Amino acid sequence: MAGLSSFPGRAVFQQLVQDSVQTAGIVVVLIVARVYSTGFRLTMKEWPARIGVRRAVDGSVQLLYKTDLSAEEFISTQAWHDAKLSCCPMHPDGGCRFARHGSYGRKTPSGLRIARYYCPDSSMTFSLLPQFMAAGMAGTLQSVEDSVAAFEADGSLASAAERVRPGRHGSPRAARRWIRRRVECVRLLLATVIGLLPDLYAGTPIRIDAFRERTATGSALVELRLLCSNHLQALPPPAGFRRSSNGAGSQTGPPTRDGPCRRFGHGANRL
Repeated sequence: MAGLSSFPGRAVFQQLVQDSVQTAGIVVVLIVARVYSTGFRLTMKEWPARIGVRRAVDGSVQLLYKTDLSAEEFISTQAWHDAKLSCCPMHPDGGCRFARHGSYGRKTPSGLRIARYYCPDSSMTFSLLPQFMAAGMAGTLQSVEDSVAAFEADGSLASAAERVRPGRHGSPRAARRWIRRRVECVRLLLATVIGLLPDLYAGTPIRIDAFRERTATGSALVELRLLCSNHLQALPPPAGFRRSSNGAGSQTGPPTRDGPCRRFGHGANRL
């Protein structure tokens, strides 16, 4: 308790506790205690910045790992071992206990793992997502792009889902939901890219085939991710790492209509 008695904000903390008890009871007391414990190693001036950063990133951040390897080559060579961060993104000048934090697996493609780092001083993890992998949904960017292109060609959700993943959907409804989420996400992504890069894509239809033509490649989403590499935290999935306010966009939980990719564009309600 000697450390607490010598802490310069002790009197402020005691007053906060007294005010909390009078206004909202024990729940608020626990919240204030959490704030106090978070700031124990910091000065009073540093508290707001520290707490704000923790809330903004929700304890984890995805970063882009640029590689020329395909998904198959990445898996066969276990290239996640070569993915490295030279310094902590939160403490670029050093001084924290930033260290490698193993890796985690992705269901699709099977056998692929993502390198991860951890900064205990900021209680944050950093994962290095290979440039060919989709964010916020299973699979590679190419597989997502191909599924949306199949829908654009067929005009039918169920038909496109069956063509891309034959026999892998439990019901027609599940198939439509699976392809719908990808179409919605990619449409939102393409619209965002047009806003970010109007000189390159202003007037481009919000369709994969149109962006393939403009980028002169069959892997438009990978190309767009690299072009917007400085804006990935603001770019929506599957190419960007932006999360919705309710925490959607992570790998956990089934896709829902309230997720990170809401319906977008004229006629989207018919998807």
